[in-house]
Amino acid sequence: MKDGQEALVQYMEVATALREVGAGWVVDEVEEVIARGRAVAFRDLPHDEQARYEERLLAETRKGLAVGKVRAADEIGVAYGADERLTLLVEAAERVIVSSARSQAYVVEFVSRHGLQAVILQEPVGVDTTASSAAAHEVPMRFPEDVDHRLATLARILRDQVLD
Repeated sequence: MKDGQEALVQYMEVATALREVGAGWVVDEVEEVIARGRAVAFRDLPHDEQARYEERLLAETRKGLAVGKVRAADEIGVAYGADERLTLLVEAAERVIVSSARSQAYVVEFVSRHGLQAVILQEPVGVDTTASSAAAHEVPMRFPEDVDHRLATLARILRDQVLD
């Protein structure tokens, strides 16, 4: 497991690489998950964290804020550690590789089943879905045979060089 600073640097390197290859949306979604934190039942928090949380509640009560008492089953948002953030990003990249390959395989199978010659995807330019000028690209009409290779390469690089 990497120390916090090293994991943070590697998170930024992986995030930058994903953005450079057009997968910035993966980074954005992972960062939304990170911002929400991990939900943990109060009873499962270490005792020192439980005590800190209860101290904050008492401080807020002393300030005159209406704060309820925490129950054991209540879920508390806990920040992800730097190594957990890196793991979330790597696992998201792995899921994107698998999902995109499955989608491409489905399109190829659909096209061949229906006797079509090609599939051309058109995407509006910008966020306006009614834009008159569109970007178009043709979906490759072959099964994605390199998925296992791409996954193995990603796993080797990320697990051996980044996560270890």
